[in-house]
Amino acid sequence: MVNTAQQPGYGPALQDMFQLRRASSRAAYLLPHLRAGFSLLDCGCGPGTVTIGLAEAVAPGQVVGIDLDARSLA
Repeated sequence: MVNTAQQPGYGPALQDMFQLRRASSRAAYLLPHLRAGFSLLDCGCGPGTVTIGLAEAVAPGQVVGIDLDARSLA
């Protein structure tokens, strides 16, 4: 696990910005290619706000989100 507390760019302001991201804006290019039942891996998912939109697009498929920053996953 990477300790991002000491990494530049992972401060509270960036974490707050991550909370506002959605699949409809950040993954709009991908959404037309997704189909029900797909399985996806969201690498660097942050707090999962985009991941939720991806999961809705492939339901009842599965989306797994991973991130190096445990604080984002919490």
